[in-house]
Amino acid sequence: MINKQITGNPLQTISIKATEDIKPYRFISAVGGYCSPTEIPIGTSERKWKSGDMASIISYGIVLLECQDTIASGDKLEVGSDNGKASKHTSGQFAATALSHGDAGAIIKAKLVI
Repeated sequence: MINKQITGNPLQTISIKATEDIKPYRFISAVGGYCSPTEIPIGTSERKWKSGDMASIISYGIVLLECQDTIASGDKLEVGSDNGKASKHTSGQFAATALSHGDAGAIIKAKLVI
């Protein structure tokens, strides 16, 4: 659920052809689908996209992300194992810093570092 007080500030977007249906607030890979924990994301989705669409992806700035697990403000984030959701950094690629907190399924604000 989105807290109406949380907003992003995308500073740069790129277009990429979606290779699958994409939900908002997820890490996206260079091939146009959800990023896996072993890939480096190119950015995040801000809205829904259908497979085959030219999707606009936020590649720099403050973004909104859906939590895979509980995240606290200030936590380092990585790509989780659940379709590009954000997860607390443990061993994967450091991709963002949390600017707000949330439990699994919540939408948080984060600063991309990729």
